[in-house]
Amino acid sequence: AQPTDHGSIQLGVVVDPSGLTPYYELLGVSATSSEQDLRSAYRRRISEYHPDKVAVLGKELRKLAEEKTKRINEAYRAIVAFRSGQGSSGT
Repeated sequence: AQPTDHGSIQLGVVVDPSGLTPYYELLGVSATSSEQDLRSAYRRRISEYHPDKVAVLGKELRKLAEEKTKRINEAYRAIVAFRSGQGSSGT
């Protein structure tokens, strides 16, 4: 999006430099959430798609749950890595 010039003030889209916004949204937390809140949200989301909970729903839904679980794990790992400095670019 192009910044809009309003006199001497320019308004633009705030960009997430870490690129983690979709991961935070998937886990249902904000970038300012504590480690404990992040871990709790991760566990809550994973439990929603646990194999025991979806096993009786059929093969197709079980496969969808597996994919969702993979995305939840990816999100959690990416956030943890970024916060520990592994995912940042030299900072």
